[in-house]
Formats: sequence, C-alpha cells, structure tokens
Amino acid sequence: MRYSLLSQFHGTLLGAVLGDCLGRGDKLTDRSIVKDEEIAEKSVEEYPLEEARVLFLSTESIITCRGFYRKHWRESINKVDREEISLSEGILRILPIIMFYHENETKLREILPEIISDSEREEKDNPNPISLGEGKIGLLGIGYTIAQLLKQPKELSNLIPQTIAYLNTDCLLVELLELVQNLIKKGASLEKVRNELGGKLKGSPGSVAREQKGIKAEKKLVHAIALGMYCFLSSPQDFRGAVTRAIPTGGEDTLMTTLTGIFGGSYNSSIGIPVEWCNLLNSMRSEEKIRELARNLYAIWSGINDPQEQLSPYCVNVIPSTYRD
Repeated sequence: MRYSLLSQFHGTLLGAVLGDCLGRGDKLTDRSIVKDEEIAEKSVEEYPLEEARVLFLSTESIITCRGFYRKHWRESINKVDREEISLSEGILRILPIIMFYHENETKLREILPEIISDSEREEKDNPNPISLGEGKIGLLGIGYTIAQLLKQPKELSNLIPQTIAYLNTDCLLVELLELVQNLIKKGASLEKVRNELGGKLKGSPGSVAREQKGIKAEKKLVHAIALGMYCFLSSPQDFRGAVTRAIPTGGEDTLMTTLTGIFGGSYNSSIGIPVEWCNLLNSMRSEEKIRELARNLYAIWSGINDPQEQLSPYCVNVIPSTYRD
C-alpha cells in the first residue's frame, strides 16, 4: 500500500518521539513484572515533552530557512543545554535534515559529514572527547535507510544489501548488517540476534589511538543500528510489535528503540501507529505539535511559499527533486 508523503513525514516524527520515550521509559520499570505493552503505555504517558525538544527545534530550523543552514540550525539545537548528548538525541537532531533531503543522496553525503565535523571540533575542548570512528559511516547508513523508506520500496528484503552497497566500505557496521540479514532469512529470534551481535562486537578490535570512551560510543552506535534494523525488518508492518521488541535490556542503548520507531513510522506512516499511543501523546499536546511540524516541513519540501496554506490530506510525492536542491 502506498501512503502520502505527508502521512509518512508525520509517521516518521511520531515514530521518533514514541521510540525515544519507550527506550527511556524502560529504565524506570521493573521488566520482570510488567509486560512490554504495559511498559509502552506507561512510558508514553509519562514521557516529558522536553525530551523531544531538540527534534522540534531542528525541524523548525529547516522550516524557517527552507532547508539546512548550518549557523541557524546549530543556534537552534543549542537552545537545548546538555552536558552530554546521547546517541538517541544525536539522531533526533539530524532526522529532519534526512527527511527534507531524502531524495537528494548527494546533499545528504555533504551535510551529514559536515555536521559530524562540527561536533568533533566542539569535542576538542572536552576533557574526555568522544570520537565515533566508524560510527560516522553509521550515520550515513541511517540517513540512507530512512531516505529509502520514505520512497516506499517495493522489496524490503533488499534494504540492508542496498544500504551496504551505498556505504561501499569494509567496516564493523557492514559486518553487523550482513549478519543481521542472514539471521532474518533464517527467522532467528531476538535473543539469538542479540547473542550473535554481542559476540561479533566482543571480537572486533578497537583502535588503541582512540580513547576507550570513543570506542564504546562507536560500538554502541553500530550495535543499535543493527538491532534497530532487525527489530523493524522482522515485522515491518507491525509498528507496535517492532518498537516494543526493541525496548532495551541490560546495557543496550536507547537508540535502537528510537531507530526502530523512525523506521516503522517512515515505512507505515502515521496510519500504522497505534491510535492509543497517539492519544496519550495528544493528552500532553505533543501529538498536535508533531502534526503541525510534519505538515509545515512537508509544505516547505513541496515548494509551497506559505506553510500555513491549506494542504490536501491526500498529498503525494509529486514535486521533482531538482526543485529542492
């Protein structure tokens, strides 16, 4: 089934917020006595809107500037004061950029490394700097995957091979993605995938030239990407099942839940997201905010001069990509 791109934009932002809140919420819940569905409802209900503020600020910058302008974008996201930025929050920062340029792979290849370089320059003044190393490739992989899902691929079985071909390099992330692809074909359980990926990570060497903190962050990033891909692709049309499956256990990063929510929301659009979860967000007025941002981002992407102009609910992707270069 094909969805309108407006609905996909809405679903992508909703999926990001829901995935982020579910990943964070599990830390406050005793999973041994609470079911995944109950964790989900409790997490959504208690999720503070402030946690998603960086996503909203980033989206508003793209809307205001009608595209990515480094100075304005950085000033916007820096309104959220954080001593240390989580991997999940880092993805929320760049998600609107990926959405806006999802048809322009060349632009994404220019912008994402630019953002990473800026972050690394800021890290130089940090007494414990984080170098993502191969994690930089991971961000390109995330960007490409989301972009492909927004284009509504006919065969999801090709998503991982296409992502690997796009990255066109030998690295830890590619090894993990190849492993996930094989495990999905075999119908492996989540526990089996976790064990296989964990073993692969333990056996991978870390550069002695980098701080241990940087190696840990890099491995967390690629691990989260691989698990997020598994959770989504093992049940791509079941948003609820995929996201609750991705709720972290042990030392796993919340990024895997955020990514699963983004992948599921992009692919299934807002139509495929449980109504009761949206209602819980709506009770905090955050769903209304997300809907408005998705609508305005789509309007700017479409070349509409005034984002407040009335849009048809059946908007589809009909604007040539050259218009938005």
